[in-house]
Amino acid sequence: MLILITGVPGTGKTSVAKILCKRLGAEEIDILELARKNKLITGYDIGTGSMVVDETKLTNSVKKLVKKDKNYIIASHLAHFVSSKISKICVILRCDPLILEKRLKNRGYLKGKIHDNMFCEYLDCCLIEALKAGHKRHLHEIDTTHKNPKEVAKEIIDVLKRKKKHSFGNVMWLK
Repeated sequence: MLILITGVPGTGKTSVAKILCKRLGAEEIDILELARKNKLITGYDIGTGSMVVDETKLTNSVKKLVKKDKNYIIASHLAHFVSSKISKICVILRCDPLILEKRLKNRGYLKGKIHDNMFCEYLDCCLIEALKAGHKRHLHEIDTTHKNPKEVAKEIIDVLKRKKKHSFGNVMWLK
């Protein structure tokens, strides 16, 4: 089973993935390392400060790694670009942009990068990209603003066990 966890920086992807790896006996796949190793990086977007990755080749590289009898987690702002055909669920972690700003300042992010990520969060960029990538059927969105990583991991497990329904489109910052 492959679980994709995506969202802008500061939403809790890494912390939640570590908890899920322990609880599910899962192996984490470092998608950036995979992209570098397999030469999947096709450029660099100066405007966003992000690498551009060949999405088709990325999915094919992940497909080669994933075994049917094991659990895997990819936690990355690029995770939603992995095909929905090989993943069990795509989880988008969200956070109130004003709280996100504080988290990213504490991490030492530059002002421009903080504002870019806040802008992406306000405009649902990861959600829109995940929908475009075909994740509608197995998409789940979680507002992590007032939840700790253990609570978020539990919610993901509940969705996997069908104790909670998939849900997205309910987190809105522009009112």
